[in-house]
Amino acid sequence: MCAVVTRTFPQIIEDIARQLGDVVVSGTATSGDATKYHLIDTKKLTFATDDEINGYQIYITGGTSGGDGRLIDDFDASAWKAIVADANHGEAFTAQITSTSTYIVLKTLDVDQIKTAINRAIREVMRSFLTHKENRSIVLNSPLSNGHFETWTTSSACTGWTEDTNSTFARESSIIRTGTYSAKLTTDGTNIGSLSQSIADFPLYAGKSISLKAYVFTATGDRVRIRLTDGVTTWNSDYHDTTGWGGDAGRYMEIVNKDIDDNATELTASLQVSAGAAVDAYISKMWIDPIRTGGVHNNILEYSIPSGYVYIEELWTDSGYDDGRFYPIPDNLWRIDRENSKIVFTRMPYVSGSVLRIVGQAAPSELSAITDTCDFSDYVIAAAVADLYTTQDWGASDTEAKQNKALFWRDRADKLRRHYSSRPYPGSKVVQVQ
Repeated sequence: MCAVVTRTFPQIIEDIARQLGDVVVSGTATSGDATKYHLIDTKKLTFATDDEINGYQIYITGGTSGGDGRLIDDFDASAWKAIVADANHGEAFTAQITSTSTYIVLKTLDVDQIKTAINRAIREVMRSFLTHKENRSIVLNSPLSNGHFETWTTSSACTGWTEDTNSTFARESSIIRTGTYSAKLTTDGTNIGSLSQSIADFPLYAGKSISLKAYVFTATGDRVRIRLTDGVTTWNSDYHDTTGWGGDAGRYMEIVNKDIDDNATELTASLQVSAGAAVDAYISKMWIDPIRTGGVHNNILEYSIPSGYVYIEELWTDSGYDDGRFYPIPDNLWRIDRENSKIVFTRMPYVSGSVLRIVGQAAPSELSAITDTCDFSDYVIAAAVADLYTTQDWGASDTEAKQNKALFWRDRADKLRRHYSSRPYPGSKVVQVQ
């Protein structure tokens, strides 16, 4: 495998356009206007005559309105101004262009054509460019998703969890108990703070007894606790006393053996901070422990597979005490339900509250956002350039030269593809249907 060459989506687009010789000019805007119709650059948009770049496309590669691709409707040479719209037609920029906006101007290509070629190149290698992937977000025998707070869509959005509208919520990588992250809730100094998750299939727990447990840390005493509600009754734990990750010499916080009402209207678990001065509260893990009902333990045997996996090689679990040690789960105890994208256990011999470690491989994802990156961008550039030389109408001139360039870039893409290609780990189970 060759060295990783990582570029952002806009960088890949610009590199492809440059290799195709289609970049007329690039620069950084001087300013825009409140209508969002104009981009002015007194340093680079120095074409001699009006309308000289009419019909070309301008693409904002970074800064304000990054990712916008617009057709230039008019060019004012004396004002160094590219105009993409007016009140009657055209499409304005997403926001007013500022001095942070970087751009390129393309003569022939449409940015959407380049994006299509990029993602077509990625789709061609999705099953051969595999990367190692691990996930520890699932807590066994708990209906709470992402109970280990390991999966985040952004640095302030934790998958499956909802914070109150007054507090600040953030991913925390320094103050953690185990794993990679904890969740940090900071109240606003006045209002109640909360982080919660409601169980969609709460009727399954009506008439049963459950416990709620969590590892929580705070330096402020008598303000932070956990809460469980079924829509009929609300239960609270004792307040955290600032001792360790549980308020009781490191033991987890807990609400023990609560009977869920037969007429429950919800089942919601939450971290709660009472009103008052600002407080930082950290939570490392929260889980619901189903209690034995009628002599039968309420085991949960099916778990949704976290996104991104195409193969799973191994499952591991810890002791349930977050001591950092993981133990392999025998292959005969689990299988993959590919149709529903679930891990299914044949039985559950593991302690409730144990973290599930999933080891496998992920396929590359298509690019869409301006912040998206690609770790094999040299291959993508080569494949997309070859594609565009082949599929686009470049006119009658230099047809043979364009064909030769297409062959050169396809040969380069094929070589890079061989370098980057990898195989599934031996014994892996397929997650996604091919």
